[in-house]
Amino acid sequence: MICILAHMRIHAHEAISGQQGLIRLRRIGKALADTSRLRILAALAEQELCVCHLIPMLGLNASTVSRHVGVLRDAGLVAVRKDGRWLHCSRAEPDAAIWTGIDEHLRGAPEVAVDRRCLSAGDATSGSGSECC
Repeated sequence: MICILAHMRIHAHEAISGQQGLIRLRRIGKALADTSRLRILAALAEQELCVCHLIPMLGLNASTVSRHVGVLRDAGLVAVRKDGRWLHCSRAEPDAAIWTGIDEHLRGAPEVAVDRRCLSAGDATSGSGSECC
C-alpha cells in the first residue's frame, strides 16, 4: 500500500498542491486501509453495482456497506448514482495509473476471486433479505 500511496502523492502533488493535496491523500489512505473497501473497489472494476449486490457479497449489513461506500466516495474513488431507494456504485475516474496500482495489488487476493465468482454466478443478490434493484 505504501507504493500506491507514494504514486498517488506524486500525482496528487501535480494536480492539487498544498493542504488540499494532503487532505486527499489522507482520505485515499483511509479508503484503502480496510479489506471490505478494497473488495468493493475490486468488484467495481468490472461493472457498476447496486449496494444490494455488495451486502451479501461482503456479508455485512446495509448500514455498514453504505458507510464503506461513503468513505470511498469521500476519497474520490467511487461515484454513486441514486435510483429510487437504491444506490448504484461505480469507480470514479481518477488517474488511470492509480487504478493500475490498486488493481495489481488486488488481483491475487483470494477474497477478490471469491467475490468475482459470487457476482458472476448471481449469488450476490440472493439472501439480501429484501427485493433488490
